[in-house]
Amino acid sequence: VWLVGPDEGGVRITLGKWVKDTPSGWYIYWPLIQTCYRIPVVQQVVDLRCQSAQSKDGHTCIVSAAIRYYITDPRAALLTVENYDVAVQRLVYGLTVEFISANNADEISAFKIAQFVEDELASQMDEWGMELEDVFITDFSENTSRPKYPA
Repeated sequence: VWLVGPDEGGVRITLGKWVKDTPSGWYIYWPLIQTCYRIPVVQQVVDLRCQSAQSKDGHTCIVSAAIRYYITDPRAALLTVENYDVAVQRLVYGLTVEFISANNADEISAFKIAQFVEDELASQMDEWGMELEDVFITDFSENTSRPKYPA
């Protein structure tokens, strides 16, 4: 017997090729020929660590963020990307660095970073069976002075 809770979505795979969605409820499965997975489909908030990046004009920016999302399609989240939660986090890190490195320091703000990440991330997450609700920049620091190195 296998239980999928009201806050979860499930997927049952039979003989490695037949895939069936299993919404909330009780199911009987055969462990020798079936594998069952369940994942939370309720709203999730992921806090991302600080990262630093250099702007196009050589200034250092330090940014940390949080994202809020939920799973819309458990099958896609489980079968189209390996470890969807880590994949989303790494994508946010990459998009943040991409934005900062493509702009000068005076063109960078927490709002612009969040907007860029949200625009780029939403379409990718949709392919993975997830719905992005919001991107928050939790910390933003900019070093506008250039370091002086001894000659």
